[in-house]
Amino acid sequence: APALFTGAMWLLWVALFKEKVKRRLLAWAGFALSLAASLVTYEASRGAWLALPILAVYLFAINRRERLPQFIIALILSTSLALPHLLNPAAWGRTGTLSVTLNEALMGNVMPLLNNVNEAFGALFVEGEPFVVYNIPERPVLDGISGLVFVCGVLVCLWRWRQPAYAFALLWFGAGFAPAAAIGAFTMMLHAITAQAVVMVLVAIGAQAAIEIAATQGEVHLRGLRRSLRRQAWLCVGVDLSAANVWWVLALFVIFTAFINFNDYFYKWADALDTRAAYFANFRGVTDFLRKTDYKGSLTLSSPFPNLPHDPFVVDMRLFRDNLDLRWFDAREALVFPQTEKSLLVLQNNTPPDPFFASYLPMSERKRYVVRTDDVDPYFDTVIWNPQATLAKMLEDKSVTKLNVPISFDGAVELVAHSVSASTAKGGTPNPVAVKVITFWRILDPSQLGERASINYSVEAKMFLHLVDASGNWVAGDDRLHAPAWNWRRGDVFAQIHRLQIPS
Repeated sequence: APALFTGAMWLLWVALFKEKVKRRLLAWAGFALSLAASLVTYEASRGAWLALPILAVYLFAINRRERLPQFIIALILSTSLALPHLLNPAAWGRTGTLSVTLNEALMGNVMPLLNNVNEAFGALFVEGEPFVVYNIPERPVLDGISGLVFVCGVLVCLWRWRQPAYAFALLWFGAGFAPAAAIGAFTMMLHAITAQAVVMVLVAIGAQAAIEIAATQGEVHLRGLRRSLRRQAWLCVGVDLSAANVWWVLALFVIFTAFINFNDYFYKWADALDTRAAYFANFRGVTDFLRKTDYKGSLTLSSPFPNLPHDPFVVDMRLFRDNLDLRWFDAREALVFPQTEKSLLVLQNNTPPDPFFASYLPMSERKRYVVRTDDVDPYFDTVIWNPQATLAKMLEDKSVTKLNVPISFDGAVELVAHSVSASTAKGGTPNPVAVKVITFWRILDPSQLGERASINYSVEAKMFLHLVDASGNWVAGDDRLHAPAWNWRRGDVFAQIHRLQIPS
């Protein structure tokens, strides 16, 4: 998103203001395509887009109307290209997080919005974003010196607002930073992502202004110093405060800042335990193991995010093997039984098998692989198991009721067995009852759920379990499916656990 939007802005500038451009039409086309791509890529670009119609109005108001019609046409074209995506409600999934404070402000309560604005600017200058996924907590985007130069750049733009370059820098920053200002410090780095480039532009404008001032003052002081040196012939050393030397000071500052940033983000942040946990370093260890192992054939993989696109997409991007037949599930709530007598089962530390499943798996034969001893999830286990033999033993368990006639659900799956157990929570009055229901399903025809894309990532399903009283009124329920439907294979069986909390 930041690369596409910044590229669009550069091409816009070339097409709109460069006097000698051989192929201006290509610049306009590049602007339209890059902007459309950024609008499709991420919602933050749609907030930054608001700077463009405001820029058109601004250019009209200050009588800079040359090529303004071409600009408006290109803007309409780019927006039209993205419109089919923008009209899809699913394309606005994150926008709801922005609407809460804005709706309250429209109703007259502006304090939540003002608090978020204060937090967002605090993350830029003072405390930083608290979410470890996007930033070192409490580390601001700009250090004290850069922040001061940034403010200087904003003041310069305000002073020179009649010049389009400076006015547009302010418009771009305002529109790009607006989503972060509405949401506050949390996830600020993500919501202000299209403002990244212009933040550096404003710092550069401030630095340029400082250089101009220093160079001007330096020349004044230098002339006075030279007059003084003429009176003291024995003194042959002078101080040059010219613009060139100020540039050297700035270059050293940039190098120093680059070193600090590189160390903070590529070493300190990347190696922090919270960061490794947030980005599932344990799962990377699993994929490294699967790339190197000689094993081939059936693979049953327990993962915290077996649904799309998350962990399956990571495997597609990192594994590069076509001799592993994967089945995905989260062993805390589900277990898949492929139609085979041998399968490699991978159990991550953060998805331990439910005790019922573990009691039938050959856990004593598991091998443990340590990713890093001090990680939040330090290891994963592997074990060779027999899915069909394990399933047969589970179905013979006294707690499991097999159905004489399986119940078909629209020809997609059929219910073959179930188990119900209950326990009363200790303490408190009245005591709620915890009910655990395990259902066993045979997959008949996954295509009954709908069309599948070529990458098998198009089908999702949930299973809901509802408890009703004698009058049919809903008492408790649990909707979940941890053996994802996109991965269903005809003939496989899976077990799914549902849990209910029932009031006394």
